[in-house]
Amino acid sequence: MLHHSRSVSRPIQRLGVAFAAIAAFGCFQHASAQSDLVIDSLTTTSTSLVAGAPLRVQFVVKNTGSVACPAGSNALLRLSDNAVFSGEDLDLAKFDVPALAPGASKICVADTRVPYSTPNGTRYLVVMADVLQQVPETIEINNERSVGLPSKAWFGTPRVEYMPSQGQTSDLDVGDVSTWIGGRFRMCLAAPGHQGDWYLFLWSGQKNFVIDSYTTFSLELLNTQFQPRWFGRLDASEKAYPEYWMPSGIRFFGQFKVYVSSALIDPAFTHLTAASANSIELTIRG
Repeated sequence: MLHHSRSVSRPIQRLGVAFAAIAAFGCFQHASAQSDLVIDSLTTTSTSLVAGAPLRVQFVVKNTGSVACPAGSNALLRLSDNAVFSGEDLDLAKFDVPALAPGASKICVADTRVPYSTPNGTRYLVVMADVLQQVPETIEINNERSVGLPSKAWFGTPRVEYMPSQGQTSDLDVGDVSTWIGGRFRMCLAAPGHQGDWYLFLWSGQKNFVIDSYTTFSLELLNTQFQPRWFGRLDASEKAYPEYWMPSGIRFFGQFKVYVSSALIDPAFTHLTAASANSIELTIRG
């Protein structure tokens, strides 16, 4: 019995020492004066997230620390399928945060739209300050805030858009890529009522699609590693998710701009059933 009590008490004593060390370290960390960025508020004028509808979101980044926050960090607004800020979310707006004195705030207002890829259900607006953790803070895990709203899928004519995430240089309608740096874009075609149709993504030099030399070039890249899933069939989701991949290390002088559109073809591949009602812009730089 005596041996048993000793075997139990020793681990407990060790745990006590460990907890004391952790507590002491925590007190030391919090005792040092630092900035502390938080999302003080997050509001939207929308009561639901209807795909394609205008969306205005306002949030406030506040320095609740005792030391001024240096300029150079960013705050990011994302659309998520949960309340957690993650790399799989869609980027909706990015803001530069200036230097903030203790207690000072920056008001950020984003005017965007609800992505066409949004499904029925619930989606979350998630905001994070100091996304790249550039600012030394008193607490590093209190930078985000979220609000959940009911969501409704797109129900109109076919639409295309980018799905920007993880810092891609694009928004929902405009993309920019360097052949020297490289990059990858994911896109979405939302085509309600077209389950089973074939879809085809194409380039054009005109915003309102016309067949030109860019169209011919994009056909040569169709479903290659550079333009995967640019041709396929719409499944029950009535959505398609093609990508565009630009390898790095290619140097040329200047830039050119193309527009990406899509066409839909009946299951028997005999006639066009629809075309996307919009196009998305892509600038390719050397």
